[in-house]
Amino acid sequence: MEPLKEYGRSKRKPVPTKKVTDALNECLCGKVLGPSDFGVIECKAKGCETRWYHLECISLEQIPQKWVCETCEGSGGGRGGKRTRW
Repeated sequence: MEPLKEYGRSKRKPVPTKKVTDALNECLCGKVLGPSDFGVIECKAKGCETRWYHLECISLEQIPQKWVCETCEGSGGGRGGKRTRW
C-alpha cells in the first residue's frame, strides 16, 4: 500500500512556539520583552536575534528614532541606504 499524500496544512510554514518566540524577545538581562513593556527599545535591523532591550541594559535614557543594537551594527545589519551597483 502506498503512503497517503498530505495536503493542506502540511504545506504551511510552521508557527513558532511560545518558547521560540520568547527566546527572540529576550533582553540582555534575560527577561522576555515586547512592545507593550515600559522603557524598552526595539532594534530596527531585520533579523536581530535579541530584538527588544531595556533602555537601562544598553545605557540609554531616551529612545532614538532608528536604533540598531551593537551586534547588528557590527555585522552590517543596521546599515541602510542605497547600494551602488558596479
